[in-house]
Order: sequence, then structure tokens, then C-alpha cells
Amino acid sequence: MSKFIKNGGYFFREIKTIFMLNKTSSILSLVSLTMIFFILMLTVSGWWMSNTWMGLISDEAEISVYYVSGLNPYAFDELQEDIEKIDGVNGLSHIEASEAYDDMEKILGGDAKVLESFTENPFDPYFELSFDFENRLNIVKELNETKNVSFVRDNQDVLDQLENIIDFIEIIGIVVGLSVSISTFIITSHIIREGIHSNREHIRTLRLLGAPTWFINFPFVTEGILITGFSAFVSGLIFTIFSGRLSNAFEGTVQFLPALDMSSMTLVLWVSVTALALLLGMISSAFGLKLVSKKK
Repeated sequence: MSKFIKNGGYFFREIKTIFMLNKTSSILSLVSLTMIFFILMLTVSGWWMSNTWMGLISDEAEISVYYVSGLNPYAFDELQEDIEKIDGVNGLSHIEASEAYDDMEKILGGDAKVLESFTENPFDPYFELSFDFENRLNIVKELNETKNVSFVRDNQDVLDQLENIIDFIEIIGIVVGLSVSISTFIITSHIIREGIHSNREHIRTLRLLGAPTWFINFPFVTEGILITGFSAFVSGLIFTIFSGRLSNAFEGTVQFLPALDMSSMTLVLWVSVTALALLLGMISSAFGLKLVSKKK
């Protein structure tokens, strides 16, 4: 450790020299890696949001049970008891037609004026069920077989589509993750090789003076780590600003999707991608050095 501290000034000057000798190439690599890590963050955040929404929707999922109109009080009470007996039903409440109308007004917001075109309330009363999400298929099956039930709405199609979207995003995430790793590997190792070729006379002099291999290689590896780490840091900063504005613009635009707190996710993603970038920078720099040493 004392050797690193003692030679810190030299290492800093060497890193600066290596960067300036390939200034244009290094800057372009920084920009490229920044965009690559930004795309990775977008993909991972999309996967996280989809999974979080899926969990929230599952927890808040409800089944709407519509029944035959004109039931007498005895038949109504019997229907309610039959529904409560179904395994997996945690509770139910009766929604009057007027309540259904008011709920739709809230959902439509400024577009609720369309309801005024109806001379009568177009909504029917129904039972709203809370249930165990894992048993939803059996619950729906039993409800459809229950006497005096005319229609069951469980939003299964929406949940299935959301699951398909999550699976698709996971596949994209794997592809993007591999692409990011390969691209970072290629770009960083290329920068290291360029730096070595540009400094070959200086490296030859150091070897003649008896400098150890680690002493010669350390500035190049450090440069690769700094390039990838700085790129990830900048991409995290851009993503934080982007996600904040996107969250504000998205809030309230889709009524059935609950709002998400992206601040904690953004911080974790920023730190994780930066750590990954530092690791990739170290590995790809070492790989670049190994490739050059094999040619000599």
C-alpha cells in the first residue's frame, strides 16, 4: 500500500498522459459507454416497474360478480352466503348502481361528461370480492357455477398480458445485459491497447530501468476502471433526471396503475450499475493488457 501512495503522483500523471494521447478516442468511448449504461438502466427499471406493478395489482385485485336483476331478498341473501362460502374469498361488499356510477365518474375525470348522455344509470349493482390471488382460477370457476350469477369480471386478461410483458422485458434485459458486458469489454480493452501502443517507447524505457510489470500496467488498468466507472456515474445522473421527469409526467395518466416511488430504485440501480461498470473496467483492462503482451 505504501508503494501505491508513494507513487500516487506518478500514476496520476501517467493516467492523464495516456488519456490525452488518445483524447478523441477516449472521449468517444466515454460517450458510448454512458449511453450503453443508460440503456441498461432503462431496461432494468422497466423490468422492476413491471414486477412491482404486477405485485401491487395482485395484492389489490378484486373480482366483480354481477347477478340476475330483480332478485327477491331471500334469493339475494342466499347468493351472498353462497359466495362467502367459496374457499379463497376473504370478503365481499355490495356496490349499488349509484356507487358504480360515481366510481366511473372518478375514473373518467374530465371525460365523465359522456355519462350525461345516458337518460338512465347504465351501471348494474354487483358484489366486489377480495380474495387469495393464488386461488383466483378456482374462485372464478365456482362463481360461474353459482346460482343467480350472471357475469364474473376478474381482469384475468389484463394480468395475463402484464405477465407476458414482464417475461418479454426479462428476455430483453438478458440480451441488453450481455450486450452491455460485451460492448464494455470491447471498448475498454481497445482503449487500453491504444494506450499501450501510444506509450510503447515509454514502456520500453521503464522495462530497461527495471520497473516491475505491475508498476507499468497499473495506470492502464486504472484508466479503464475510471472510464467505465465515470461513464456509469454520468449515466446514473442522466437516468435520475430522466426518471424523475418521466414519473411526474406519468403520474395519474393511467388510473388503474398505482403510483410507484422510484427514488429508492433509482439509487440502488445507480450504485449497482456503477459497481458493475468498475468490475467490467478492471476485467476488460486486464484482458486488453494480456492481448498486447501475447503479441510481444
